[in-house]
Amino acid sequence: MPTKVKRERSSIVKSFDDGERFERELCLLRFLESSDLSSLTPKIMDIDCANFVLKMSIIEGTTPADNDINFALASDLGKSMGLIHALAKFDRYGAFDSELQVKNGETSFSSFLISRIEKWHQRLNAMSVTLDGVEALQRRVREREDEWDRFSPPSFSHNDFDLKNIIVLNGRVSGLIDWEFAGAYSSAWEIRKIISHNFWRNVELRGAFIGGFSQIHEHVSLPDASETKILEAIDCMVALGWAQRNADTYKVEYLKRLFTSLLREIA
Repeated sequence: MPTKVKRERSSIVKSFDDGERFERELCLLRFLESSDLSSLTPKIMDIDCANFVLKMSIIEGTTPADNDINFALASDLGKSMGLIHALAKFDRYGAFDSELQVKNGETSFSSFLISRIEKWHQRLNAMSVTLDGVEALQRRVREREDEWDRFSPPSFSHNDFDLKNIIVLNGRVSGLIDWEFAGAYSSAWEIRKIISHNFWRNVELRGAFIGGFSQIHEHVSLPDASETKILEAIDCMVALGWAQRNADTYKVEYLKRLFTSLLREIA
């Protein structure tokens, strides 16, 4: 059974399907509560270890839509992502365990991307999902193997930094939620969700985001157009796996078409 989230009058109740995921998120929230991001992250209200349930505070505000993003908010979004990646540095790319360590991770960004493709290709095959072009995607990553190293090394990452997980109040970021997939990743991987939004096409708003991120990290290296499509294609494989798991037939077919379209643009 997947993680279940229930909103109550003054709290969010999250029920986990296994103890490891429960322990990991509990450890994450405790770490965040004592970090420089404490004002932007949910606070633990109650813990039920026997049933793997966490009760967290509700952060005031709403999730923004694309057309809500103005210059000031774009800058604040960039700064928020910068603050996340300033929390800790790591020597490997990968997901956190229940002690916020990365075990058996990859030591280079290119090898992380290849392993990501292989992992989700295997999972999709196990789900009987046929996806053409995976080998071509791997080839495109390997062709740029040395270029991927210019991006930032692995650091603390939300790993689902998207508008749906950002809370805004009075035009400013007031909260960052859903840390379940946090790990040690490059900022180039983290930004893949934000790049997919329409506001990123606006030069001024894109510049504001980068400027906000640069307040925390002086040197910013972002993926070019082709690299962005590669990252989006890999993320599409992940989303396809979740859609298949949830028996969302419409989304599965849409993501298959999107994957094919992205590969065409990369070629």
